[in-house]
Amino acid sequence: MIDEIKQLILLVVLTTPQVVSAQDSTLMALIQTGIENNLALKQKVLSYDKSMIALNEAKGLFLPEISINARYTLAEGGRIIEFPVGDMLNPVYQTLNQITTQMYEYGLTSEVFPIIRLENEEIPFLREHEQETKASLIQPIFNSNVYYNYKLKQKMTVAEKVTVDAYRTTLIAEISKAYYNYRKSIGLQEILTNTKALLDENLRVSESLLRNDKVTGDAVFRAKAEIAKYEQQKAEADRMENASLAWLNFLLNRPLETPVLLPASQAMLIPASALSECISKASVSREELSQIAVWKDIADTYIKMSKGSMLPTITGVVDYGFQGEEYKFSSDDDYLMASFVLKWTLFKGFTNQAKIKQAGIEKLILNEKEKEARQQIALEVTMAWYDLQTAVKKVESANTEEKALRDALHIISKKYKEGNANYIEFLDGVTTYTNAGTNKVLAMYDFHIKYIELQRTTSSFIFSSIQP
Repeated sequence: MIDEIKQLILLVVLTTPQVVSAQDSTLMALIQTGIENNLALKQKVLSYDKSMIALNEAKGLFLPEISINARYTLAEGGRIIEFPVGDMLNPVYQTLNQITTQMYEYGLTSEVFPIIRLENEEIPFLREHEQETKASLIQPIFNSNVYYNYKLKQKMTVAEKVTVDAYRTTLIAEISKAYYNYRKSIGLQEILTNTKALLDENLRVSESLLRNDKVTGDAVFRAKAEIAKYEQQKAEADRMENASLAWLNFLLNRPLETPVLLPASQAMLIPASALSECISKASVSREELSQIAVWKDIADTYIKMSKGSMLPTITGVVDYGFQGEEYKFSSDDDYLMASFVLKWTLFKGFTNQAKIKQAGIEKLILNEKEKEARQQIALEVTMAWYDLQTAVKKVESANTEEKALRDALHIISKKYKEGNANYIEFLDGVTTYTNAGTNKVLAMYDFHIKYIELQRTTSSFIFSSIQP
């Protein structure tokens, strides 16, 4: 029995995870999968693509607008234009008639001016039938709103890009934490599996000793109680494993039960940075500060845009087309017209001044938000840094505890074999050593999670092979 216990103890030691580098190839592959498949990240990338299209739309406002317009009108009624052509010309014709008549009577002419009587004309203002077909070219020549609208779209595109980068950083952190939580659950499962074999052997030996009157019944009850306690721990470990795997697969946008093949643990030293260095790095690299900087630029651009609205706009317009009562496209029916249109709004109810003041206040708000963000980032980095230092100490303590209890168990095993220790002392040694192994697993993977959190707060992930 002693030899079997020693083998189980050795197996627990060998399966206890070691400190793993952040450059874990399996983790990098999972992060790559998450960046390619994560639904929330895809939505943010689509928003960025949408902003790029909006930028192209704003750029198109600099180009001319060309359109074809056709109109055919049927009209009836309306104003009448009276033209008294009869009243003006009939007396003239009458006078000419009298003169030519007298000249004819005296033989001075051989012809008589014909008798003409004109009626007054009534011309409707609206034609009964009218058509106009033309091609129009409209070109903005000077329009500050078009220019600053393009600048705003540019900066909005930058803001969307920063949003994508910020979520990508968060996604990398969440995938990394989920990965290490899953590895933690697997490490606990391995320890529990080895512990179960130990407890089963313990119960078998206790029952055998009881039958031979070498121990009392309490040894068997204690062994059964340890197995019942194990069942509770196993149920919690199963829940933790299933939940951590489901969350990891959710982040990767895969079926929740998709298995993850874990590599063997490899010990690797992770360099640590001073707290001041971490805070300084975060103050430069954090996406929140980049977002605020972009929004401050947007506020400045909006102020310039509002001031530019006070300037005139100049637009060139060229029309070429055909018009008349019928559809005819001949040289007698066409026309060409070019115009320069100037519009200068001199007063608009002080709305531009109000917009400028609003944008100025928004910039002041952003300045305060930047100060708050810098303080909050410094606080997050500080807490993450100290959490990591604590995690390192826990790992060191857990390793020391595990080694000490392993040596203690070795001594108790020898004393038990020699008959100098009772069974309860031996069982307590096994239990405390198993608990120490569990504590070591928790400490090691908690260290990784704290390290990932520090990387997130400083926005300094070292996954160099990850493609955006």
